[in-house]
Amino acid sequence: MVKTTPKSTNVKDRKGDNLNNKDRKHIKAELVEHMISKNLKTADLPTNEELITDLLPRLANKHVDWEDVTHPRVIKGSEVWTRFLILLKNERNADDDKLDEKVKAVAKVNSLTKGDDESD
Repeated sequence: MVKTTPKSTNVKDRKGDNLNNKDRKHIKAELVEHMISKNLKTADLPTNEELITDLLPRLANKHVDWEDVTHPRVIKGSEVWTRFLILLKNERNADDDKLDEKVKAVAKVNSLTKGDDESD
């Protein structure tokens, strides 16, 4: 029997559901990109609520599931909001250097990729 995965639902429409693995992956990636663009370290990050406000437009621009969620009021009070806060808290508290190391690694890859693009 073929295993099929259900079609993903827009985040706005699944307020009672948890974040799925793809959501978590996108949030973590956007957090790292945000930290690179603002030149932030884990200790310099704003509160989780402010961070969500910064990350939602980035998620909405890049990921179809998040396209209608550009402001926290769209998901505030939902299970998605709660899980988003927990994810950010866990990322921040996991290991002080873990998030900073991830940011350094991605920034290095990005700079190498940018250098390759310019040499073409």
